[in-house]
Amino acid sequence: MTSQEPGPGGAAGGPELLRRGLRSLSEHVRDHADTWLLLLKGVVAATLSWWIAAGVLGAQAASFAPFSAVLLVHSTVSRSLNHSVRYLAAMVSGIVLAGVVITLVGAGIAVFALVVALALLIGQWRRLGSQGWQVAVAVMFAYQYFVQSEDQQASWAQLGSLCGLVLLGSVVGVGTNLVLVPPLRYRSAEHDVRALSRSVANCLDEFAEAVDDGLPSRDRAQELWSRAQDLQGLAASARHGLDDAAETQRFNPRKLLAGAPRSFTGHHYTVNALTRVINELQSVARSLDTDDEAEDEPQRRWTSSFGELLSAVGEACRSLGEVHSAADLRDGGELADRVERARRCGAELAERRVAEGIETATPWPIFRALTTDARRLVDDLISAHDDLKRLG
Repeated sequence: MTSQEPGPGGAAGGPELLRRGLRSLSEHVRDHADTWLLLLKGVVAATLSWWIAAGVLGAQAASFAPFSAVLLVHSTVSRSLNHSVRYLAAMVSGIVLAGVVITLVGAGIAVFALVVALALLIGQWRRLGSQGWQVAVAVMFAYQYFVQSEDQQASWAQLGSLCGLVLLGSVVGVGTNLVLVPPLRYRSAEHDVRALSRSVANCLDEFAEAVDDGLPSRDRAQELWSRAQDLQGLAASARHGLDDAAETQRFNPRKLLAGAPRSFTGHHYTVNALTRVINELQSVARSLDTDDEAEDEPQRRWTSSFGELLSAVGEACRSLGEVHSAADLRDGGELADRVERARRCGAELAERRVAEGIETATPWPIFRALTTDARRLVDDLISAHDDLKRLG
């Protein structure tokens, strides 16, 4: 009799499958930590507000409190506070509107249509922003509670209770967001800027390689343009990450533990400079996207020197991604050295154009455009370096 090894679904495979499942779940939770934290905050805010409204206060319309609390749990404390003010204004406006109209003209289907129409008009007020639609929501709920009450005094008491429950839910929602580990996205913002700088540097290396032995083909030039165009989305993402990280600092109690508030001014200088470099690369690609023309040896040497300039700019961009403040500049002179090397390459390129007599060559418009692009690339680096030095 021969023994058989347990298959994937056997006893030996069970623990391994369990470990894989737990590992996969752990990775999913880690990769979506912000989403899971937001879900946890929503559950805590809803449960706490319901317990206070129903268990402690014994409110009849207790669901208004958790409803409000969940709506005001956002990814940042600043966003929660901003939305809470508008939400409260919209909900209270709708509740009061319903009470006033019903008191003056009574209840009925025509009155219901009237108060909903007025609520929708009020909700268009730009100061209410995305919370404007809550005016109509409040009107519909308030209308129901108002007409079901036995007398007008009880009706107004019920509407006052609704306003109190909305306020309770808002306070619990914002408070939960304030207390439960509000994020500070310093590292993710720095990672985005660093990734952008490396991508721009790699793109510059591709451009340099393409012109190392003369002008590239039109197909290759179009590929380079597409490569530079793709970087625009990465730059926009990095800029959004910086804005999001700056927002997480406002009203965030974790700043007290993190020390002095972090400034993202240097990061913005870096992203702006890299965006200008991307724009210049697109201009270079457009200049290269021309009919193939014969090149003589001096022109090929100039084009090769242009590639050396692009490589130097790429190295400077790579260093730029590691520098976000004057303190970083004081720690070492790598960025300054690489910017200076790019400046020297630009000056040598301009001198070579005259020395080689390229001004009289057939494809002169191409080289004139490339010379302009080279000067702008160097100017962008120098400007970014100067901006960073002024941060101190």
